[in-house]
Parts: sequence; C-alpha cells; structure tokens
Amino acid sequence: MTANKNIDKICIAVMVAALITTVLFINGKKLGIESVVDMDSETYTGNEYITANDLNGTWDTDDASVITLNGDSAKISGNGAYVNGSDIVISNGGKYVVTGSLDNGRLIVDAYSSSKVWIMLDNVTLSNEEDACIRVEEADKVFITLKEGSTNTLSGGDTYSEAAINDGAEAVIFSHDDLTINGSGSLTITADYKHGIKANDDLAIAGGTVNITAKQDALHVNEDVALVNTGLTITAGDDAVTTEGTIHIDNSDILINECYEGLEAENINVYSGNIEIYPSDDGFNAAGGSTSGFGMPWGMQEGQGGMPGEMPEAPDGMAGITSEGQNGMPVEMPDGRDTGTPEQSAADQESVDSLPYIKIYDGNIRIINPTARDADGLDSNGDIYIYGGNIFISLTGDGSNNAIDYGSESGGACVIEGGTVIACGSSNMAEGFDTSSTQVSLLYNIGEGVDAGSVISLKTEAGETVMNAEIPNSFTCAILSCPEMKVGSTYDIVLGDKSESITLEEISSTFGDGQSSGSGRQKNFGGMHMGDSLSADMAKSGEGHRGFGRGGRSAAGDSAAGEMPQPPGEIPEGMEGSMPPGMEGIQGSGENTGISGNGMQMNGGTDFRNRMPGEQDQDDQAAASAGFTGKLITEYDSATLLKLVLSAVAMTAGIAFASGYRRR
Repeated sequence: MTANKNIDKICIAVMVAALITTVLFINGKKLGIESVVDMDSETYTGNEYITANDLNGTWDTDDASVITLNGDSAKISGNGAYVNGSDIVISNGGKYVVTGSLDNGRLIVDAYSSSKVWIMLDNVTLSNEEDACIRVEEADKVFITLKEGSTNTLSGGDTYSEAAINDGAEAVIFSHDDLTINGSGSLTITADYKHGIKANDDLAIAGGTVNITAKQDALHVNEDVALVNTGLTITAGDDAVTTEGTIHIDNSDILINECYEGLEAENINVYSGNIEIYPSDDGFNAAGGSTSGFGMPWGMQEGQGGMPGEMPEAPDGMAGITSEGQNGMPVEMPDGRDTGTPEQSAADQESVDSLPYIKIYDGNIRIINPTARDADGLDSNGDIYIYGGNIFISLTGDGSNNAIDYGSESGGACVIEGGTVIACGSSNMAEGFDTSSTQVSLLYNIGEGVDAGSVISLKTEAGETVMNAEIPNSFTCAILSCPEMKVGSTYDIVLGDKSESITLEEISSTFGDGQSSGSGRQKNFGGMHMGDSLSADMAKSGEGHRGFGRGGRSAAGDSAAGEMPQPPGEIPEGMEGSMPPGMEGIQGSGENTGISGNGMQMNGGTDFRNRMPGEQDQDDQAAASAGFTGKLITEYDSATLLKLVLSAVAMTAGIAFASGYRRR
C-alpha cells in the first residue's frame, strides 16, 4: 500500500533521474568520460588511422604458438594452427611466431570474423608460384610483425591459378580484411605476377624496412593506407601506392625508384617524413583512386605488355633531408576525412566534404620526372593545401607537364600557408597558387626555356639569397614560394643564364615571357622557413639518392611499440639515430626556422593541434567543468533537443498512466 500511495513521487523521481542520466551521457566527452571501443575492429568508424596495436612491434611472444617451416613441411608447437599439405592454416585468433622457409606453400589465416591474429616473422622465406604466400581469408584484423634484426623474403610466380585470380588474390600478400605490417626487421617482396601487397580493407605499414618490386602495383588497397615510422622502397611497373581511400604518411622514408604514378588515392595527407619519387606520370594524384588497373600506361593494360619500358637513370643525390622530430600524429579529422593538423580555413573545410585533396603539413618531398610529356608533380582533381614542408618538383618543359595541377575547373583551391616550394615544369598549362593563400608565391614563365642542370636563384635587393637550387630537368615555368618572400619587395630572379628584377605586388604574382593558361589562378604556400639559402645540395642531382631506405632508424618499431606517435617537434625515444647517408643536412624540430649550410632546417610554421585520439583540449575541459550548469540544453542542436523533449513527454505520459491505473 505504501508503494501505491507514493507512486507519483516514485515516477517523478525516475523521470528526473532518467533526464539527468541522458544529459550526463550527452555531455560525457566534456566531462572526461571515455567510451571503450575497439579501434582495431573493422566495425570501428572513428577517425584514427593508426592505433597502438598497429605501432606495437614488440608484443609478448611467451604464450605464442610456434610454427617452424622446413622446406615442404612444417612443425607446430601450440594451438590454433594446423598443416594442410604444403599450407599452414591459422584457424584461431591469438599470437604466432613463424620461422624457417617454405617452398611453394602458403601461410593462410582463416579464423573467425571477430578474431585478431598476430604473426611474428622471424627470418622467414616463403614462395608460392600460383597464389599469395600469405593469405588472409577471414579475420577481424591481422598484424604481421617483423622481428627485430630479422630478414624476411616473400616471392610469387609469374602466373597465378584460376582460383587465386577469381578470388582477387593477385599479390604476394593478400588480405580480405584489415592488415598491418609492423616491427623493426626487414621484409623483401618480389611480385612477378601483379601486386606486392593487396588488401581489400585498410592497410597499415607501421615499422620495419619494406622493399617491394612489383610487376604492377606495389601496394594495391581498397580502403585507407597508413605509412608510419617505416622505410619503404618501391620499384613498380604501374602505381607505387594506389587506393580508393586516403593515404596517410608520417615519419617515414619512402623511396620510389620507378613507377607510373607514385601515390594515387582519393585523398593524400603528408604529416612528415621523406618522400622521393621518380614516376613516368604523376607524382601525387588525388583523383578518387584507381584500383581497377586503368592506372597503367596506355597500351600497357593487363595482357598488353605488362611493365612499362625501362626508366632512364634518375639524377643522383638528395642531400640534406631528414625528418627527425617530425613524427607528430595529427588527430582531429573534420568529417572523418582529414586530420586537421593546422586550423583550416572555411574554404578548406568545405572542400573536405566534396573534393579530392592533397594536404602537406610537413616533410620533404622530391618528385623528378625526366621523360613524361603530360604529367604532373602534384595533381589533384580537387584541392591542394600546403601548410609546411619542403617540396621540390622537376618535370621537363616539354608537353603539358604541370608541376602543380589542381581542380580549378571544379571549384578546387590551391592554397599555400607555409613551407618552401620549388616546382619546375612546362608553362603550357601551368597553374600557380590561389590568392586566398597567406604566403607569397611567384609563377615565372620562360618563353625559350632553361636547360637541364641550370641553377635557379632568388635574391633580395641587398643581395641576400632567398632560394637557390639546381634543377635536374629543362623547364619553361617555375613556381616559387617561401616565408621570406614579401608583397611589395623587389627580387632578382636568376634562371640559368636569364636574370630579371621583379617586384611582387600581389600574394600570387606572375612574370616572364610566356603566358600559361592557368596564370591567373596562382596561390601560395606557407609554414616552412627558408633562411639564408636553399642549398643546391637539397635540390640538385647530387650523390646517393637511391636506396636511402631507413638509415639509422632501424629501431623505429621498438621505440614506437605500444605508443601513439608524438606531436611535431618531439622525437620518440629510440628515434634519435642518424639519417641515411646523403640525408643528414635537413633537420626539423617543429620550432626552428631557416635554411642554412648544406641543407634545410624545417620549422613548425603553422598552428599544429597536437592532441592524441580521444584527448580533449584542457580549455574545453575547464569550460565544461566551470560552465556545466546552464549549458546542458542550450549547446545542442534541434534534433538533440527534440529527443530530450520527446523523452520527457513519454515519461510524463507514463506517469499519468501509472497514476490513473493506481486510482482504479
């Protein structure tokens, strides 16, 4: 009877408690409440492109099953795997250590769709003539770890079986699901049929030294690609890296000796690192991705000749480039498509929703193409944003070789807010930086052209050198930008044996003999600082450019194990080692400015928002604590408010019903 008499009070108390609980959950993030999610799950829809598991190359092997390969057989110590003919099948989630060699066999992962599988390769040699050496049939996610100090080799035949082809397993490593390669050992892949690595879902290479030679694509992926803390060397008959998703590059040394296109994706983000590409077509191509085979050179599609012709020997040397201390891991990504490292303009934010983009926050990028007649250095069907870094592009002055090409015809923007750019190519259809840029840029057309090997210089009236570099290929157009360039200032520009005094009257200026069709669309770059000079050692064809690999950073996987990358300007423990030979001159601290001596010194230039995934700004947290009362309702959109109102109405109706029922 007592309960019946107090039913109204009980119902009101329940309603108030429910409303308070609802509001608390809505404000959970501001109050510091973190939801527990599996970021490595295929069902995860958050913005993080790299996880702690991806970076952990030193996981505990004490409880792992051991698979010992021995020619045409194998011995298994532990549970979760079995031998099936010349195949080794991993059927359960868990940890496995693989060692030894297997001739014409396969390592197959065929587990539950919810399983996570860790495989450590410890001096493994695998070959298969008709199928992938490593196949992931089913799992939630697979981690292939290269044990510290190990040397691992995988190779495939030149003709695959009908079953493999029908399954799309046209690679040396093939995965139906998410795949990660990490650790601090080395992995060499030789793909004589098609691709080096093919993944139907996400692919992360987060450690180790990986060398791939592929008849077609080196990395062929359907979703996102993350290249973090790794050394990657590629020789590809078609594209080096191609995906229908987004490419993320941070703190990695990437050398692409030969390819058709270098990086091809819907979106490309470069946060830091060293990227050197010798393509026969575009260096970067943000065009929505191409994993269908149509990215191959004309007349070289499947069944029509295979690999393109042999690439001419590329110019030597890329002295003076390192990315020490530039391994910041940008976090907040607008609309799940970007990492929002610097604060972006409204136009930038809007472009994220609809157009492909290239975004360069920091790092050293070098693109050399001595043969093409219709190629681009940076090519985006949408936007190009440069916030920092050192970008050097040299294409020949023949044909329609645009050093920088963006989707101006579709509303795209080409904006520079930081960094240093020397981009040379053809004036035929050249495009410069947009007037919405915040850093001054110059597009200079040269009617008669400049010979290969000529030096380009930009000097102040006082004779101070602002830019200076040797250009490997002949060119008829040069795009220049650095923080020292100022509107209203006069400079002497030297292009080979040509010299002219120019005054930069606009944020984006055009000069020279020729007129490019895109000359009215220049925009500028910013964020990196060139001091006294951009040494010719950085941009010329010097010595030792090929095969720079990982140099003194072989312990990257160990040092990063289980840790998220650090903000720009901080060097992770164990990552302080020397850079490869010929790459010592450029250092990036995330703070320093200036270029001097034999190389570049890179600065932070832009306002990096160094927050790790799930970490909230301290100011936000303080505001949430101080102003919690009175803001619980007013901060939410109409849809959220409507749900709260409907909840209150439903609870009120329930109370009314209970009250009426009690009176009967």
